[in-house]
Amino acid sequence: MFEDMLPTRFIDKVTLVGECWLWEGSIDSKGYGRFEFQNKNKLAHKYAYETVYGLVPPELELDHHCRNRWCVNPQHLEAVTHNKNCSRGLVKANGDHNREKAYCVRGHAYNLDNTRLYKGSRYCRACSRIASLNRYYALKGLSS
Repeated sequence: MFEDMLPTRFIDKVTLVGECWLWEGSIDSKGYGRFEFQNKNKLAHKYAYETVYGLVPPELELDHHCRNRWCVNPQHLEAVTHNKNCSRGLVKANGDHNREKAYCVRGHAYNLDNTRLYKGSRYCRACSRIASLNRYYALKGLSS
């Protein structure tokens, strides 16, 4: 539906997982997708939202209903105040927010095959493999 409103170059960097559009392009240090448009580096989810719905007012920010930072589906985004975004977020005093996460920061699913438990914490096996390969390549002086 909204795919027709976004450039092919954008859609080519998206993988459909359920109702989420997971960003496969560049990811910043906070786990959000980045997209270059007209020589400007933009947040991918914000670019998708603004292309479909219009500009986000300066006093508002985008909230991911699906709780997945890699998702760029405009239907999963809503412009809300910072306080509203925080109150809807996964910030809980007792740490339950980490148990409720379905994806790691890079968008890999926490499931039986991809999750390692160690000392009461979950770790993403896919991210561990990537980090291990990067260390190996760095030690050998190769590019990954």
